[in-house]
Amino acid sequence: MSDQPANLQMTVKDAARLMNVSERSIYTARKITRLRPDLVSRIESGELSLNAAAKMITNRAGPTTYEKLIQAWNAASEDDQGRFLVAVGWRSK
Repeated sequence: MSDQPANLQMTVKDAARLMNVSERSIYTARKITRLRPDLVSRIESGELSLNAAAKMITNRAGPTTYEKLIQAWNAASEDDQGRFLVAVGWRSK
């Protein structure tokens, strides 16, 4: 027997097949292991699902309502902006 460790390499496809999960799950687990190794034991214990852990990593806050309003205002035509100002009572008809 050799004192050197065996070089065990497996493709993502083979790993997914072996564990009866999707290839995407393998990629997700690998990403979690790399970025948040502290979550691995919680996933393994069943306290946290793989998907919940993935959301913790990738959860980016979307634009606020204010930011959406500014984007909509900037994209609106002058006519639409005028109609909006009338609708909210800032300008008379």
